[in-house]
Amino acid sequence: MKNIGKIVHWLPDTDLRNNHAGLAEIAKKKLKLEVDDLQPGEFILFVNTSWTALKVYAANNTILHHKQKDGHRLNPKAALLVPHFISGQSLNYNKALDVVIKKQYFERYKK
Repeated sequence: MKNIGKIVHWLPDTDLRNNHAGLAEIAKKKLKLEVDDLQPGEFILFVNTSWTALKVYAANNTILHHKQKDGHRLNPKAALLVPHFISGQSLNYNKALDVVIKKQYFERYKK
């Protein structure tokens, strides 16, 4: 797992129909944060109410999106690892989930 950045804020219960401007306004209103102030490697994580989708707002007005195809809820621990699995203009939630599952498995059965 590479360390490329960190989530500086996360906002659950967000209406993910919002575009760049809408998410920027939510960040400004709820966090008192201008998204233009995000530095490379800093991310804001927005999660919808049902925890089935997320958007990551990054520096330079970049938004990455993941939606569960099967309607299953996102794993919160995997969602927090998403910055480690961003490559260019895409994110790989499944790799983050794989890390969480393996960690939980090895913690449970390492004896």
